Amino acid sequence: MNSTGTKTNEVQGSSATRPTEEKPLPSASPTIPNQPGVEFHKNFGEATKYTVFVIFVLYSVGFIIWHAYLGRFGVTAIAFLQAEYLAAAFCYLFVLATLSIPPILLLRGIKRNISSKGLLGISNWDDDNWIFIGTVWYFLILRVVGVFLPGSLVLTPRGQHATDVIGCFLILHIILIIFYVTKAGYLRVLWDGKDVVNEKKLAWRNSKKFKFFANQHVFAIYTLCMGLAFLVFNPKINSWFLFSTMFLYVTATFGISSNFKETWKKASLMTRALVVILICLILISNIQSFAASQFGEIPKSAGGGKPELAYLKFAKENSDVPISMELLQSTNLSSTTNFSIFGPVGILFRSDRQIILINNVATNFLSSTNLTAREVRADLVEGIIYCK
Repeated sequence: MNSTGTKTNEVQGSSATRPTEEKPLPSASPTIPNQPGVEFHKNFGEATKYTVFVIFVLYSVGFIIWHAYLGRFGVTAIAFLQAEYLAAAFCYLFVLATLSIPPILLLRGIKRNISSKGLLGISNWDDDNWIFIGTVWYFLILRVVGVFLPGSLVLTPRGQHATDVIGCFLILHIILIIFYVTKAGYLRVLWDGKDVVNEKKLAWRNSKKFKFFANQHVFAIYTLCMGLAFLVFNPKINSWFLFSTMFLYVTATFGISSNFKETWKKASLMTRALVVILICLILISNIQSFAASQFGEIPKSAGGGKPELAYLKFAKENSDVPISMELLQSTNLSSTTNFSIFGPVGILFRSDRQIILINNVATNFLSSTNLTAREVRADLVEGIIYCK
């Protein structure tokens, strides 16, 4: 009894003296995985980086355009023109996309069809994407030319002859279609809804000529030729800029290698850097060509640099300013005792500090090579009278 009780007490004593294990306290601020706020800030930061990069590229393009354009008139330094630079860049990108992207897609579609069916098998071409691209390009040409070069849909004499020839072929084509449709009995189906088929009508319907003339691919070619005529024979579009832009992709890729993708994959880092530099130089050359040949034909309302026809009003105490600038006093607008009106002039650029203008305001002033711009302080001009 005593031994048992002693053992029991020893066990109880040992259990009483054993230190108790403390459980870890729960964290006061548990972590929440995949917090939406972190993802939002991360995506917002990435979008901000890309936005800043895009704005920098657009600003650089506009900077090159304006400086190359005004450099033709002897203007070397202008004020900080953020809005004008961005407008010029967007103007160039619209023109670039209209003239360069559709030819790339068209050439790819036509190449696939020719490799499979050939030119003689045009009525059996399977890929109809080029028809959609050609039709969209035609209407895009009309809209872009109407916005950026208003009043330029009147073509040159050669262009008028070309469109007349295309129109004559189209009319003749439609007459032949009506003839074949009549022989095939489709007009009766259209008129009374009855389709009486015999061997003769069936032979007309299955003839290769009927399938050729009634094929939509042929009409797509007419549409494409008419759109190209509006570009090639447009008096306000420079031929060199037009063709260099239309084949810009071919120049930048096939000029380096016939298989650009494979060459790029196998090239070393130094070779890729040289290719990138070459492509950048080709783009800069195209931008300068746009500034020299097309930018001055696009009105300022569309982001261009076409001079605005206007008259300048000077106070009598500042009458020596227009005389030193070789401006002629206007005979169309009467001057007063306090003010004198000079012009007309072509305003290239106007800011709160300066006005850059030229005396020659001919319609096709870009063809002149001896034009020099004049600069006058904006506070010396009392007013500007713009002409429509």
